Amino acid sequence: MTDHSNEQLVRSLAEAVSAGDVARARALFDRHALWAVMGGLPNAATPLAADVFVAELLDQASKIFADGRMRVEVRRIIGQDGDLAAENVASGKLKDGSRYENEQLWVIEVRDGKISALREYMSGNHISAL
Repeated sequence: MTDHSNEQLVRSLAEAVSAGDVARARALFDRHALWAVMGGLPNAATPLAADVFVAELLDQASKIFADGRMRVEVRRIIGQDGDLAAENVASGKLKDGSRYENEQLWVIEVRDGKISALREYMSGNHISAL
């Protein structure tokens, strides 16, 4: 059974990313938290400090999406205690007018009410094409 406060933490992260709100997204992470993108991309599986990753992610989104934001829709969250998995779809209209849509899985560890680690799995082909 997923703890509802942990589930809300994951949904709050998706909302902050979708809004392009770096400060709100950073506030959801423990100060020592790491974010790693797994497989198929340069530097894949190399964890970055979550506050650095969030800033870089949202900076890149501001450059490639028509309205400067990538939407993250959480479709399903499963987990137990502080270990969660969230099925997401990241999407948006790119500046060239094409549509971006990429299914993702976030594997998240929550400790003491904050995200302590996030591993992101997605299709690297979609990212490489950008």
